[in-house]
Amino acid sequence: MKDFLNDVLKANSPKYSSLIFNLYEDEKNYSMDAEYDESYAVRRDNPVIICSADRSWQEALKDAKHIIVEFYSQNKDSFKNLKFISYGFVDGDLYYLKKGRKTVKKDRVVTYDELKSFPPAKLDAWLAVYLKEDVKNRIQRPFASDFAKMSDDELDKWARLLADNFDYDKYYKLKK
Repeated sequence: MKDFLNDVLKANSPKYSSLIFNLYEDEKNYSMDAEYDESYAVRRDNPVIICSADRSWQEALKDAKHIIVEFYSQNKDSFKNLKFISYGFVDGDLYYLKKGRKTVKKDRVVTYDELKSFPPAKLDAWLAVYLKEDVKNRIQRPFASDFAKMSDDELDKWARLLADNFDYDKYYKLKK
């Protein structure tokens, strides 16, 4: 077990953000390997034995938890780069020792076609929130515009305006 845990420690790199300890059951044993970012496996071909398969899966999970928690607590500083550290059976639930905040991908583009498909009330709300402030001030959109009564052409114009002047900074700030 010690060699396995040392291999896990040595394999860590600043380029990784997650570590999962995968637990397996076969006819004879419960075993585990580790994987960084679902791309680099430690001992995948030669997993380390946790305990005999004569024991229940709950006991094996408890044993693995004890090993992993102790290992993590002794090496916390070495894993500061990781946002997520988890363990669990490959066909079961994951249990987290460290669970970072989900980051918002900042490559989303809000398109005219997407905005055009919005119901009038949603388009109105998105205009109020996500239209760039300088454009809002320049066009002085009437606050009480009744989007539900607008023609499709009018709605299309508002959708185009928002698509061309979408405030992504505000969008991502609100998504955090």
